Amino acid sequence: MSESSFELNSWRELDDASYTQLRRDLLRRKGSEMQRAFVDSLKSRTAFCSLIRNRVEVTEGDCPPTLKARMTESEFVNPPSSTERRLFEIWRNFTPAQASRTTFWGHVTLHSIEAGEIEPFFLVGSGSPSSGGLGRIHDVLRDGTDKQIDDSVRRCIRRFSGLQERGNRSVYSDGPFARAWWRCYWAHEICDSSQAVFRDIHRILSTGQSYWEELVNTVVSTNALMGDSKVRSALVWALSELDGDDASEDIPSDIFTPNGVRRMSSVIGIRSAWQELSVLSISELKKLMHDDIIRNTL
Repeated sequence: MSESSFELNSWRELDDASYTQLRRDLLRRKGSEMQRAFVDSLKSRTAFCSLIRNRVEVTEGDCPPTLKARMTESEFVNPPSSTERRLFEIWRNFTPAQASRTTFWGHVTLHSIEAGEIEPFFLVGSGSPSSGGLGRIHDVLRDGTDKQIDDSVRRCIRRFSGLQERGNRSVYSDGPFARAWWRCYWAHEICDSSQAVFRDIHRILSTGQSYWEELVNTVVSTNALMGDSKVRSALVWALSELDGDDASEDIPSDIFTPNGVRRMSSVIGIRSAWQELSVLSISELKKLMHDDIIRNTL
């Protein structure tokens, strides 16, 4: 799915300069009064949105489409596949360039909070009833160390927009909204260039958070071969046709782990040193992934 297939809209974003300054101020000192006030604001939709609006400007443009439904904390923190697909359909007119920016997702999340679709305390919760966001906020403000206060601030920012200070990979993997969009975008991109089935591709990309983060890391790393959409598509397509329960003995047992991703990326790098992969068709590349790359990670 190329960027040209999207209808171009000028969506509102958080102003980069003022949002960067807010993050710097918040992260300057662990356990500061500013950090404590920020964590406390997460208990109230009005307090949190006012804090952001008072410190961060918003660019001109259209408001993003709303979800038109209220999410539970668990659904927000760990969206099931059906929810990720629904979010993408609502936001399918976002472009990859827009979806690569923390300022963009920060405004999308803020807009959803202001619309009452999610609560700000979702940004620090675990998604489980036993350790929800409100309880965590209460505990950390009452008994938390300076580091725990700082951890809560960083967790919030990662979920809210992605933490730019962590590098580009954060916007792809840390925020539930952005993560859902990118998984579905890549799945559609792979299916558009192959005979792959969307459901199977999305399942591979949703194998687990650490697996997804490693895939993202290989794609956004400087000069990463996996950044080539054809190579990435062929590999994920090949993986989608493996049945983990009935995999043959020549398929590595850890193929669907972060270590498996790293080893496959390494083997692809070795192969590309003596063979130009980009000249192969997507079907030829998938066969190569099946026969040589995956099995050579043993």
